[in-house]
Amino acid sequence: MKYIRFIVYKVKEIINDYIRCGLKVKEISDNFLGCGLVANRTIGVLSLVGIDSRLAAVITKEQYDKKHDGHTVLEFKTDSGWFLYDAFLGITVSRENKLLNLNEACRAIIEDDFQLNMVGTDKLPPKIFDMDTNNWIKRVYQAPLIYKDKKFHTFDYPTVDRNKRNGYSYLSYKDWNYVFYVSGTQSTDNADKQG
Repeated sequence: MKYIRFIVYKVKEIINDYIRCGLKVKEISDNFLGCGLVANRTIGVLSLVGIDSRLAAVITKEQYDKKHDGHTVLEFKTDSGWFLYDAFLGITVSRENKLLNLNEACRAIIEDDFQLNMVGTDKLPPKIFDMDTNNWIKRVYQAPLIYKDKKFHTFDYPTVDRNKRNGYSYLSYKDWNYVFYVSGTQSTDNADKQG
């Protein structure tokens, strides 16, 4: 965990320096950087220091409300495997003191058997938009998606309405798990190439 805290500290330091140097992007609104921009910049910094990472996201399986529907995150790779990092909130997710990858984190959150580890911040904001942060996390962290070949890929949930999520690639769970966790796949497309 100390290694992860050090990485996160360095990433945030570099990103903050980058922003102070006059970063002007359309994603800056309401005095904060959007989750997609933060995840993309974090992936860029991680690649500079030799850490393999990939863009990922989570979406709700509940009715869309155009505010609390999805969130962009990332995974980084160590010798132990892939692990979720939410660069926007500065957290990782664990169960029984074991860091989780994106899919494991979504499952643990749905089962309400998880811990949030503050690695990039001292505390979570009390609300995200107009929703209690813990409730927001439980709503949004339901279906995992990983970015590769210029699109997000997920596996088919029985409750997923494909008409609302038609921009995603759907794989069987077995294929999705093999492609992103078992096969030892390399990092996905550089986030800066995102179309």
